Parts: sequence; C-alpha cells; structure tokens
Amino acid sequence: MAPVAPTIFDVDGFNHLEQADRSARIAVCLLQKGYCLVGGCLDPSVLDAAVKETVFLRKRNSFKRPPQEVLSGLLGDLGSAWTHDLEHPSSVGIREDSALRTIDQSLADLGVELAAYSEKLFCMTIQSRTMGVVHHSLLSDGTSNPPLSDASVADTYLRLFTRKKIQVLCYLGPSDAVLTLTPIDDDVESFRCRFVRDA
Repeated sequence: MAPVAPTIFDVDGFNHLEQADRSARIAVCLLQKGYCLVGGCLDPSVLDAAVKETVFLRKRNSFKRPPQEVLSGLLGDLGSAWTHDLEHPSSVGIREDSALRTIDQSLADLGVELAAYSEKLFCMTIQSRTMGVVHHSLLSDGTSNPPLSDASVADTYLRLFTRKKIQVLCYLGPSDAVLTLTPIDDDVESFRCRFVRDA
C-alpha cells in the first residue's frame, strides 16, 4: 500500500486567483496526472453549516445505503456507507440543506470553468452535470450495505458509471481523512494523501 503523503495542494487559494489562471492550472494538472488537489474554495462558515446540515439529515434518516455492488464505483465501502441526493441548487422549498447546495453550486461552477478546456485537453466536451451527492463514511456500528436487488436501481448506477465524467469532490470533515486515488486495475500506481477540510 502506498504511503500517506502530506497534503500539498496543486492549486491553493482558489478564490483569490483569476478564473482563467486557476481553470488552466487545474486542467493541465488533470491532464498530467489525472487528479488535482485544490484548496481555499469555500468560506469556513459555509463548511460549518454544511456539517451541521449533514448531521441533521443523518438523524432524520435522509441518507440511504447504496448497494454493496456499487460501492467501488463511488467512494468505497468506507467513504460511501450512506449517501444523500441533493436537489438542484436553484430548486425551491424547505432549505434544510442550503449550505450543502451552496457547495454543490460551487462545484458545478468549477465544472463550467473547466468546460472551456475539456475538448482541447481531454478530447471530450462537458455538456451536463449530475446532481450533487453527499457521502457519509462508515461509523462504528459496522453494519454492511445491502445487496443489489432492484433492476431499476442497477440501471441507474450503470448509466452513471458508463458516462465519461470529471468528478469534483469537496471534503467537509470534520476530521482529516486519507484520500486514495487508484487507476483502474493498477494498485501499484495508487496515490494516498491526507485529505483535509475544504480540499
């Protein structure tokens, strides 16, 4: 297993950089190594509110447990023990997840910025986005996720996993974690680093 590297952002102080500069730096980083660690994207108060919303939604049983068979396509059995699907940031109604939707909109905005480089650098165009999903890690209860038993659910995940995409993640914390990035079928090339809040 690869050693855990310290957190060194490829692009830090995101909000203080010019849009064209930060987008170009992220796009080049993605082209060169397939991932990019970005810091300084969000206001700490938004992160604090998002953590509180996540705790509230968990207590209200708004999270679901994805089937065991799809966890490797998400964030693994530890990182995606529970998930909560967000509505579109502009949707109206009770805003129990307004901070989470604010973060979701920020991630979507980053995707729009990268779209300008996608065809030239990645030979694909970014045409749409999936809705945001909040992932909750496995807790100490140790219960496993249920097996996949619904064909319609299987079809939904199949469509999700077979689309080419750029994944944009924001780590809310509250404590540090370890991020492991592994190319498909190549454990030797795994990269592991300390994943800090607002990364």
